[in-house]
Amino acid sequence: MLKLGEDEIVIKTFRKHWFLPAIKTVVMSILFVVPIVILLTLLDKTITTEFFEITFSLQKPSVAVFVISLWGLFLWLRFFSFWSDYNLDGWILTNKRVIDLEQHGFFKREMASFRLERLQDVTTEINGIVATFFKFGNVHVQTAGTDREFVLRFAADPTKIKETILKEHDRIIDSDMYHDADSVGSPR
Repeated sequence: MLKLGEDEIVIKTFRKHWFLPAIKTVVMSILFVVPIVILLTLLDKTITTEFFEITFSLQKPSVAVFVISLWGLFLWLRFFSFWSDYNLDGWILTNKRVIDLEQHGFFKREMASFRLERLQDVTTEINGIVATFFKFGNVHVQTAGTDREFVLRFAADPTKIKETILKEHDRIIDSDMYHDADSVGSPR
């Protein structure tokens, strides 16, 4: 469970673009249907050539149903795995920090965060015509004092994410500078 500070408010949540899981869903659907179509197409068919003759017949339909069911179960687990990953990955921007949530498989979750005042650099990369057309790409954030670079892959509208984070970073920096300037010039 994500715990926020007392005066910490969630400003925006960033997620991966819908295009990647949609493509994976289409591929999984095709992979599920192809063996069934092949089985039904070749059922009780004879292929004859000059050198050999092959007859496809289903002697034990229960075995075919079992194998196709196992194949469907495997594909369902893969489907559930990448949809869970899609729904549980993301960034949460608060008024004080950015929280990076990363799901790996079903039982491993990583959570990292950095304070906005430690932000050094935000870059975006959009590679290819499909990514440009659908507006998705990667957002890279480098912070002061860490070797780790925070990356949100396949982010929806990475330029907007960059602008939102930088806007919130500027707000934090401006408010800190204002408070520092007040404390320097004020009598004690």
